[in-house]
Amino acid sequence: MLDFMRKNAQSWGVKVLFGLIVVVFVFWGVGNFGNEKAAILATVNEQPIMIKEFGRAYERTLQDIRDRESGLSQEQIESMDLKNRVFNQLISSTLLSQKAREWGLTISARQLRESIGQIQVFQNENKQFDPQRYKAVLKANRLTPGQFEQDQTHNLLMEKVRSYIQLPAEPDPEEVRDFYNYARTRARAEYIAFEWTEYQDQVETDQERIQEFYEKNKENFKVPEKIRISYLDITPSSLAEPEAVTDEEVARYYAEHKSDYTEPEKVKARHILIELPKDADKEAEEKARERIAEIGQKLTEGTEFADLARKYSDGPSASQGGDLGWFSRGSMVKPFEEAAFELEPGTVSEPVRTQFGLHLIKVEDHRQAGTQTLEEVRGEIRENLARQRAADELPDVIDTALEILLETGDLKGIAEELGLRVRKTAPFSRSSGPEEVDIPEKSVNELFSMAQGQITESPILLDQGYVLARVDEKIPSHPRDMEEVKPQIESTLVRRSAMDLAEQAAEKALEKILSSSQSEPVGLDKRLQKTEEFGRRGFIPGLGMNPELAEELFSAETGKWLQTPFEVKSGYVLARPTQHIYPDKKEYEAQKQFWMSTYARMERQQYVQAFVQQLKKEAEIEILNPRVLEY
Repeated sequence: MLDFMRKNAQSWGVKVLFGLIVVVFVFWGVGNFGNEKAAILATVNEQPIMIKEFGRAYERTLQDIRDRESGLSQEQIESMDLKNRVFNQLISSTLLSQKAREWGLTISARQLRESIGQIQVFQNENKQFDPQRYKAVLKANRLTPGQFEQDQTHNLLMEKVRSYIQLPAEPDPEEVRDFYNYARTRARAEYIAFEWTEYQDQVETDQERIQEFYEKNKENFKVPEKIRISYLDITPSSLAEPEAVTDEEVARYYAEHKSDYTEPEKVKARHILIELPKDADKEAEEKARERIAEIGQKLTEGTEFADLARKYSDGPSASQGGDLGWFSRGSMVKPFEEAAFELEPGTVSEPVRTQFGLHLIKVEDHRQAGTQTLEEVRGEIRENLARQRAADELPDVIDTALEILLETGDLKGIAEELGLRVRKTAPFSRSSGPEEVDIPEKSVNELFSMAQGQITESPILLDQGYVLARVDEKIPSHPRDMEEVKPQIESTLVRRSAMDLAEQAAEKALEKILSSSQSEPVGLDKRLQKTEEFGRRGFIPGLGMNPELAEELFSAETGKWLQTPFEVKSGYVLARPTQHIYPDKKEYEAQKQFWMSTYARMERQQYVQAFVQQLKKEAEIEILNPRVLEY
């Protein structure tokens, strides 16, 4: 968690974490519990878990799940067994806390201070810990320094406990090799598709079925609850006064920071990588060159470069269509860089060999090196200097705003005093949030819990400032009229019935294939399609994501049809594996260290899980109020 916070503390995800710190403390902390058994949910080795703390943890967890999966029914929530899951997490955290005390593990004040000082959200522009920023961030998230530091101490302690538990974890090289072989094995398959669209003309719907479906699924056709808010944007941008920055100040800043406005030569490019170890043998290299030649052929036939990168590239940018963005000389390995900077925008390179493999490179744009003049950047500098001044004044401004709010209970008075404008949003739902201002998900949920006319008690923390908001209108959730959703219902009913017909057709065809003495599917050979190579992750080219089908194809004997039709997005398929492709031994040796470290990380996690399970077996756990865990 600490590494995540240090690396991402400027992002919204981490700032939301500060709002969840209380939950972390609930999961890991102990607290001062008192002696009333009626308030105790359970004891773990005579240490109590309080009903109040369980309730807070459960409600927060439930809210997080609802935020991710809107529209969950009570029945679905109960089927998740959420109460027992939260309860077990509380037990685990209590047991680890006890083990830390038993081992005499502690966190010193210096260690705590250093860890907090490294969290970027608490640092100023010079990357130094800022006490004022620290207090402001905690205050905005309704935390005191004592609460946060108590939680941070416990997080550090839990890291230390885990490191002790993980000490024996040492991966066996043979196990790692087996794991590598399993993970890197690839396959090819053949399939016959029975798409639901083939059967949709055989399906009819009537008003009675549509009405029945609507009545049974009204909850799914609801317009979500919405609210409208008025808000004050208290940020360096809203407070900045560019007109107060003089021409002399602008010129002086430009002279002192001229290098900031000097841009090196850059290109904007995409690439497709076919992995090939540096010491690959001729056979592996020929195979890689065949693959990249096939991709090149698809390019000449008109397929988009980005689409081919998503489908075929082995590089980490594959999911972004191979996009590498802008880069300057010295950012890439030499052969790649030389090829990219020689290309004209819009052109694609011949295959380029690097230590990573073979690349096809497409350059989309090219900028020459140069320095912007003072006139070109005068407005930008003026704005930046004004924002810097406003940022320095921000803590005092927010204090003034809160004082005025306390006195007047209105945003208008604050706006008039600070020279700001009260803005309004259009109605928005929990899942979408307001388009006009980027409010964190946690704060959006808090706005929905407020009454109409209520103003936020504490400012909402933004990346560069704060927001004070008032809920102007609450629009309750309500069902859409049946006529409005009728086309959607008809489409759903037709697809469901057509899928049933596709499944029946697939079952009949499979029965015929399995009863035949011939290896090829008689009468269906023209419908036979082939996949390209795929791995165990579950994505099968032509069929989409289907982990269950992929695993069956890896397990089955090549040439043998699977014993059941499999549902895919477009209908049902009959499938058989045609080839299992095992990884090359030399390839493993080249990547051995990576796989050893990956396996070690997995093994360490398993050690912690097993250790906690053993603690649970040995612990005296008594549930005093089991009714709390019931729905």
